[in-house]
Amino acid sequence: MKSLLNIFIMRGLVRFVGKYTRYYFLKLIGRPKKIEAFSNEYKDNYEYMGNAISQDLINVIVGICIFALLSIVIVYFTT
Repeated sequence: MKSLLNIFIMRGLVRFVGKYTRYYFLKLIGRPKKIEAFSNEYKDNYEYMGNAISQDLINVIVGICIFALLSIVIVYFTT
């Protein structure tokens, strides 16, 4: 049960970090978009299903990369 809870917490955290990293990166390079553009929630789920899945997948990939980079940096500076 404990590991299941960890999976759900990390899943949400990775998606949150990925979404906001993409948002602030585009804002930094001068191409801002609304935060809703990076979400997987749409009014009509059937019409935008492909876009919702791709946005969610990109958020996960970016979130995992950020966590991996952060882990490497923490390990590098603590040893």
